[in-house]
Amino acid sequence: MAPQAQPCPPGSAAPGSSGQRCGRPPRGAGAGAHRAWAGRVARRPHALHAESPLELWRITREAHVALDGEGARLYGARWTSRGTPAVYAASHLSLAALEYLVHIDAEDAPDDLVALRIGVPDDVSELACAPASLPTDWQQTPSPPRCRAIGDDWARREEELLLRVPSVLVPEESNVLVNPMHPDAVGVRLIGSRHFSYDVRLLT
Repeated sequence: MAPQAQPCPPGSAAPGSSGQRCGRPPRGAGAGAHRAWAGRVARRPHALHAESPLELWRITREAHVALDGEGARLYGARWTSRGTPAVYAASHLSLAALEYLVHIDAEDAPDDLVALRIGVPDDVSELACAPASLPTDWQQTPSPPRCRAIGDDWARREEELLLRVPSVLVPEESNVLVNPMHPDAVGVRLIGSRHFSYDVRLLT
């Protein structure tokens, strides 16, 4: 059995099926840079059964289904700064729906949303962060710089494919970032998708 993923050490935050696969552009010059923040490398704790791949979920618009992390690279997000590619996903479809919902105006909900089911190989490494190990202001909006530093350092090191972080909305559940620059990203693929729409009761 794979060892359980270890939480990030407290106080370690940095200062201040289409078959589509996760792309990996040429490795940038930032690889191997000094780590400002790090947790233990461990095999992820997933196992519905040992040979089962991890499944992640993502809600996005039809034009943005590529698993290349381009949106995060262009605009930044809670756990990564602009310029850092990362695929943001959730451990459950319901959480993915909630995460997307809080970023849109109810009256402007897109009608071209899709739910992406993403498969990740069972034996990849991840870095897991428990809420207690994060900066005390990690749930603030907009995201504090120390949170983005965590993801930036994880992505730059390219040591773990996945970064598992608690959801700001439901801290007991996890969001998972995939590093498309990591060598193991070639094993990440889109294994299913469907049109997605919100119940009108959530939008009124």
